[in-house]
This record gives sequence, structure tokens and C-alpha cells, in this order.
Amino acid sequence: MRLRASVRSYDTVVRLGGDEFGILLSLLRAGAHLTRGAGKLLLVFNQSFWREDREILVS
Repeated sequence: MRLRASVRSYDTVVRLGGDEFGILLSLLRAGAHLTRGAGKLLLVFNQSFWREDREILVS
């Protein structure tokens, strides 16, 4: 859900395996768009989240 919220409505997020995801960023017109999109995804991964009363950090 957090990954989908960080991409545009016409981009694709899929789960490949237990902890592997693929993201297809569509209709990129310049390298700067890819850099901006990747930066938004990195911000999502740097945020902790809570699961069953435990704080989870991705590293």
C-alpha cells in the first residue's frame, strides 16, 4: 500500500516474492523524472511502520 501511494496512478507495483517488489514507472520523458520517482520511493523505505505493536525499519 505504501509503495502504491508513492507512485502515480498509471504506474505498476507488483509483489514478486516474499520480500521482493517490482515497480514499473510508465511514461517517463526525462531522466529527471526517474530520479524524482526513485527519490520518492527511497523516502518511503526510510520511514518506519508499525506491525503488531512493533516498529519495523527497512534496511
